[in-house]
Amino acid sequence: MTDTVLVPVDESGRVRVAVAGAASDVVIDVSGWYVPTLTTWSYTYDGDGLRRTRTGPSGTTSFVWSQAEGLAMVLTETSDQHSTYYLYGPGGLPVEQINPDGTVWWY
Repeated sequence: MTDTVLVPVDESGRVRVAVAGAASDVVIDVSGWYVPTLTTWSYTYDGDGLRRTRTGPSGTTSFVWSQAEGLAMVLTETSDQHSTYYLYGPGGLPVEQINPDGTVWWY
């Protein structure tokens, strides 16, 4: 009789194997594991509900919104001296992202 069982690896990378009954051959194959980390982020918003900052383990990212009546809205996200720009169209739908290296993504 052959059975295959997937079991979790504990925090120390150990697996406990117990066999009940007659003597048995046991083969264990560990292909890898990961330990998830909990990351906490905090945000600040302005009076219009637009995000102003995001703070987490890697530091604080600032967001600057520009909006003129009837024109598209632009978000500037700055982190570590690099800026990414996001262009939003009518109804707040994302249209374009301009990355610090100059590449452009269209939505």
